[in-house]
Amino acid sequence: FVHFPDADLAGHDSGWVVPGARSATGGDVLSPGYLAAAARVDSAIGRIADALAPGLDSGTVALVVTADHGGGHGEGCVADV
Repeated sequence: FVHFPDADLAGHDSGWVVPGARSATGGDVLSPGYLAAAARVDSAIGRIADALAPGLDSGTVALVVTADHGGGHGEGCVADV
């Protein structure tokens, strides 16, 4: 079991989305702090998968990834709000 709280903590600290900002497709714009944390976690999961590759390839190892990163904006989603 490996736990990476980075993305959830970043979301609570700096917000998951930039309030009022919209992407070119009309969706929410993710905050820079959240994106950086998600990239760090993604990279770490990639390194774990690489290390487990022989077992994953042979079917003797399983890698299960779940996420609890919340999301949204508003009261309670950004520290000091």
